[in-house]
Amino acid sequence: MAAAAEALRLDEARYTDDYPLVIPVAELPEDEPVRRRAERFIHAVGAAALRNQVTGLERFSAESDFPTLRDAIQAAAHGNEQAVRFVTADARADVIERTVKAGHVMQFELEADENGSIRQHGQLLTDIYANALQLVSPGPMRRRTYAETINGFRMMDVRGQNLLEDYAFVVFSGYPDDMTDKEAVAAGFFADTKSCSIQTLREWDGVLVQETAFVAGVKERDAKRHDKVALAGMADEFGVSLEGKDATAMIAAPLLIHRSLMPNGVVDLVRRYDRHAGGTFFGAAKQPEDYIAYLAQCREREAQLEPRVQGIVADLIAEASSIRTPLDAIRRLHELSQSAMVDYAIGDTTIDPRVFGAEAAAYIEQARHWLEQGNYSRFMQFRDSAQSTAQSSSCPAGISSNIGPVSEVGGTEGGEDAAGAESSFASAGERKKMTCPFCGNKNQYGDPCSPNQHCRNCQARVVNGRVVSRGNGGRKADAPAKPAEILVFRHKERSRKVARTALAA
Repeated sequence: MAAAAEALRLDEARYTDDYPLVIPVAELPEDEPVRRRAERFIHAVGAAALRNQVTGLERFSAESDFPTLRDAIQAAAHGNEQAVRFVTADARADVIERTVKAGHVMQFELEADENGSIRQHGQLLTDIYANALQLVSPGPMRRRTYAETINGFRMMDVRGQNLLEDYAFVVFSGYPDDMTDKEAVAAGFFADTKSCSIQTLREWDGVLVQETAFVAGVKERDAKRHDKVALAGMADEFGVSLEGKDATAMIAAPLLIHRSLMPNGVVDLVRRYDRHAGGTFFGAAKQPEDYIAYLAQCREREAQLEPRVQGIVADLIAEASSIRTPLDAIRRLHELSQSAMVDYAIGDTTIDPRVFGAEAAAYIEQARHWLEQGNYSRFMQFRDSAQSTAQSSSCPAGISSNIGPVSEVGGTEGGEDAAGAESSFASAGERKKMTCPFCGNKNQYGDPCSPNQHCRNCQARVVNGRVVSRGNGGRKADAPAKPAEILVFRHKERSRKVARTALAA
């Protein structure tokens, strides 16, 4: 195996045509045993899912520090800094995936050990796939998850053969063509843009990096799909045929692409995609921009969202004691992320409000209008309506990542996951209405027995039984916040006045 890997490596200083620039991973001689190993893993996970009935995820590796998000949240509540980074990374990805369906590049650094295992902030890659396999519903999404799991084992193998030092492992993940739009939306896809992703993993200059570029599959809403044509055209440039393959088959056909063909990373592949899509920018009918400079805009967008991310992380940690199962953690992250991003979208008009559903989109537009007019009462009316009707999704997973309106006790209206297990947050007996001792607000919800508390009104925080913040000066309810108190949002050249009590919560 090592000899075969060495033969495939390309020495740029003395390149000859004997070395392929693009390698279909399925054609590697090592791929068959890798796939068999992945299939044994998939079967083992399936058996565990039947035993546990998705009420708890089985730990598939003793080396994983945090097999699930719930484990990371609970460790973070006890001060584990690596766990905090884990939860933050998940929250950061969720807010981006929930609001930006095309035109963004996410980048994460991963770690690898001498055993060939790949992890991020203590969670093994195999745990990520095990969690997805145990929770995914039967049907098309399960087939996609199988293909993604096999790719995970392939990634570990090619990394172990040092191929990622010269090549990037590339996966084309298109909008499903074996589901109706209604089914795709239920699984977490965004039908308006038919979004898909181009995913890469590389280890250049000793740094293991995963990049995901989100591109539109249609130039504009209701236009003819171009994603399959663009992906097949790009592959054809590389001497690889994807003709006739559906979206799942494309996922199952990853490529190793030499770094000389994509020196700037995944954006070089996006540039090719746009050319084959008929002259688009990240798949959409937009004026082309400099791709390298656009990466800086992606990082700036993430920086602007960071305060929201930190608020979500603080809430998850504060509620650690009431997050009983791995599914609870996923659902609660989705609830907090949706709530925060509905408010953020009101102040940021670059966010398409339709990502929250047609009904909520109309309310968001009205809230934006009355906010601009300075009518606080009308703004609050439409803001609350947007919150109560919003339905959004993050990364497609087939486990009801598309959540419904958040209920008062933090659950969802009619929200069961694909396996029928309900979030424990639907029980008012676990999350009770509470009064903040610092500002006197009577509309807080949580576990009164938890050593971690967070007031969404004044931002007071208690961590491990210790008061780390008294909030806004420890004001009591007899000194209510004035409607005139505002938070100024600056978006490009415009300054927006937004009610603090509404949008900072």
